[in-house]
Amino acid sequence: MKTRLLSRKDIESFFTMQMCMEAVEKAFADLATGKATMPQRTPITVPDKHGLALFMPAHIKSLGALGAKVVTVFKDNAAKHNLPTVLGTIILLDEDTGFPVAVMEGGYLTAMRTGAVSGVATRHMARPEARVAALFGTGARAFTQVLAVHQARPLTTLLVYSLDPVEARRSFADRITAETRVPVHLADGPAAAVAQAGEWGWDQVAGDLGHVIIGRVPGRTAPDEITLFKSVGLAVQDMSAARFVFTEAVKRGIGTEFQF
Repeated sequence: MKTRLLSRKDIESFFTMQMCMEAVEKAFADLATGKATMPQRTPITVPDKHGLALFMPAHIKSLGALGAKVVTVFKDNAAKHNLPTVLGTIILLDEDTGFPVAVMEGGYLTAMRTGAVSGVATRHMARPEARVAALFGTGARAFTQVLAVHQARPLTTLLVYSLDPVEARRSFADRITAETRVPVHLADGPAAAVAQAGEWGWDQVAGDLGHVIIGRVPGRTAPDEITLFKSVGLAVQDMSAARFVFTEAVKRGIGTEFQF
């Protein structure tokens, strides 16, 4: 057997937000029905380097997705090393033998699946006619959040607030409009950003997203209801997306095969 190496460029060449949303939706459903195994992620801090490494394994039986992601967050990377703050590597294993069938760049996949989760939540919980979104932040994950929400509910307006410099905010807005054709309004403060999008609060917790997807809990019970989804990165999201990427890469002949 051979191992397939997939670079960020390889994955970007075909992996769309629609594909990613399909993958993570399945992962949430299997997690809610007990068909996925996901141990707690293991953190290792590197205080003197302002760094954090997270080891995130998971197994999704229905997808044959077995493996782990190592994601690192080193705050000094951009300023000192000209590297992204968040880096990730994913290893995907053959379910029958444990053989490493793929090693892939995980930073892009992390950004995509993080956005995809918000898109899936929007699909199941937002009003069908919702067309305005408010966004806090203008980084890499903010961009994929917009792509996913727009996939679930075609937006007509995006309200954005960020602590980034003005030029960075404007560049983000231009990039969003170029990609989605959605007009972006840069808000002066967080209150202005949510003024048109509505208010929310922690009134009660009804369930998790997986329970909504499988129909155990309704995404909303009334048109005027305010829904809130609290997201956190899960290894099942990474493994479902990685398995999708690997399968498609094999079909398309993308990536480089090698033997250890």
